[in-house]
Amino acid sequence: MATYYINADTGDDTTGDGSQGNPWLTMSKANSSSTSGDTIFCQNSTNTYIWETLTFGSNARNIIGQSTDGVVFDAGNIDIGDGWRFYSAFFEVRNITFTGINTTDVRNGGFYINQFGVGSVDFYNCIFHDNTPSSGQGGLFTCYSNNQAVNIDTISLNGCLFYNHHRNVFGRTGARFNIYLNNTTFYFNAITDLVVNITGGYGGTQAGIYCKNSIFANVQGNTISLNDAPNVSSRTTLSYCCTSGGFQYYTDTENNFIDTDPLLIDPDNNNYNLSPSSPCIDAGTLI
Repeated sequence: MATYYINADTGDDTTGDGSQGNPWLTMSKANSSSTSGDTIFCQNSTNTYIWETLTFGSNARNIIGQSTDGVVFDAGNIDIGDGWRFYSAFFEVRNITFTGINTTDVRNGGFYINQFGVGSVDFYNCIFHDNTPSSGQGGLFTCYSNNQAVNIDTISLNGCLFYNHHRNVFGRTGARFNIYLNNTTFYFNAITDLVVNITGGYGGTQAGIYCKNSIFANVQGNTISLNDAPNVSSRTTLSYCCTSGGFQYYTDTENNFIDTDPLLIDPDNNNYNLSPSSPCIDAGTLI
């Protein structure tokens, strides 16, 4: 297992060798040059990283940013058509900011996760802002699994932040796919005339959303649904979570559920930390 480096300022796909001192420029170069179990390390850069349509296939990778301030992938708010595609393996993405992702593809989004077998994609400490995914079945994350035999295909968001988000966060959630939202804040303040859904429930015979220690602040006035296509198997569980501003959700259990303003410090200036008087302080649980 090797570690390869990319840098949006000093990297070069022709003369670089992927080392820490001589990094490549693009994720596509690192993706094509690495294999299962390798780590792609994104160094802090003044320039934003190039957003590319990539297929990571079934070779597991760790994609690690040095910091969310210094590692920003910006799609430029042009129609990308498609984004990063993950298949049937275990991936970890950390410390990266993603912005400007815009697609009119009615099924795919910025991150397409199709697990035909066992697999998961886990995001840690990532920021997603000013993204406009499809208005159809797609979303920023499109999750689909054809595996009807087991129920272990997952995506998780851990310690992540969403703001200025338009349209679906998750879309086209397929059979036997579970979504875990842990210690994640959603600040829905974008102006849009569309319903904002956490999941589209496409074909979801066993789709589940499990939220823990997470905040859903709706300040835009539109309907936000935590699961807009419930059926006998679909379920949404909120444990030690906070919602405010109006939500529609279908849930099996609610533990220490707070339905009030989380009192963030200064979201207008991108400070989404809890104020000293927030009802969410000391209201969470260990994960």
